[in-house]
Amino acid sequence: MYYISNIYKHLFALILAMVVSLSGSAFTVVLDAGHGGKDPGALGTYSKEKNINLNVVLKLGKLIEQNCRGVKVIYTRKTDKFIELYERADIANNAKADLFISVHTNSTASGNTARGSETYSLSLERATANLEVVKRENSVIQYETNRQRYAAMSVENTIMNEIIQSNNMRTSALFAKSIQDEYVSVGRPNKGVHQAGFLVLRKTAMPSVLTELGFINTPSEEAYLNSEQGITELATCIYNAFRKYISPILRGVEAPAVQPEPDEKPAFEAPVDVPDANEVKPQPKPQPQPQTPTPSAKGGEQTPAARQNTSTTSVAARGGQYEFKVQICASSRNLRPDSEQFKGLKGIESHPVTINGRQQYIHTYGSTTSYAAIKDVQAKIKDKFADCFIVVFKDGQRIIGDEANTAKKKQP
Repeated sequence: MYYISNIYKHLFALILAMVVSLSGSAFTVVLDAGHGGKDPGALGTYSKEKNINLNVVLKLGKLIEQNCRGVKVIYTRKTDKFIELYERADIANNAKADLFISVHTNSTASGNTARGSETYSLSLERATANLEVVKRENSVIQYETNRQRYAAMSVENTIMNEIIQSNNMRTSALFAKSIQDEYVSVGRPNKGVHQAGFLVLRKTAMPSVLTELGFINTPSEEAYLNSEQGITELATCIYNAFRKYISPILRGVEAPAVQPEPDEKPAFEAPVDVPDANEVKPQPKPQPQPQTPTPSAKGGEQTPAARQNTSTTSVAARGGQYEFKVQICASSRNLRPDSEQFKGLKGIESHPVTINGRQQYIHTYGSTTSYAAIKDVQAKIKDKFADCFIVVFKDGQRIIGDEANTAKKKQP
């Protein structure tokens, strides 16, 4: 299996090198923010897909432009503008682009508990697979003035397009997997790599992928997708996958990996929410009570709270240790301990975070310096909170990215 995997990697690099040798020394990537203008895309409780897509694309483009010499970035749109599907593909084809990345946000027909990211490449044989997602993203043509252009493609053009696409599909699938690997590295639930018959991918003449960032109709996902952290984290994941993609092509050009670090507000901000009946007004922080120290194994001193590293109540991480908690939901206001959103669960902690320049809160349960212990805590409340997930803290601040992954290995 390892031998076969290496063969695919070498084949991938060879194909990419051939593509660039035919198109010149510069590498051109087209970034496509799905939907826009009169087409809002999927709708959340307070936000629209078109704005989330654009925020992530603008951040992604900035990362590439700042870090990747020899790469030209072209956007299908940089504002809230409606672009027809055929025009998005034409932008890429006319630019003789080497790669096409279309960014979208997912939604489910029913329920609001789905979480995670997934990435698609084109399949000509499996155009009916993943039908719900395909129908939603292809439904953009309802906003177009000439819908017949898609049915009027000549037999010759269709055959030629399929020949071109068959050569690109393997490369696209490998790139899609690389994006998913990056999502997983920052803790995103992995919805997998799929193939489907998206029109915007079918009409492009280069390797192309369509990535679904998350589920806008799931409250915790919508908050994440509209947050500075979420926008930066998702854009960074796609960037790091892109960096690995071009490394065998632009030899001698070192594109550095970057860590998700929010540094600016997104282009679009969610409206201010109405007051919440469950809101709890900020209270003065209680003064810490003195605790009787007990000798540690090394002759030093530690408090009783520090020794309880597998408790479901908060513990203080010592000496640079990481603290693991289970996040159950997020809200725009601090919720009372008896809020119905907690479903009767006691011992909830609330942590203020900044999202779109406004203070919001994430609500967690359990606290431990052992990753295995927090997984047990998560398992116990999964029946009540199906989309709960583990978060990492250090010195009172949430940790994400590579450091969060390191924490899980360092404190198993």
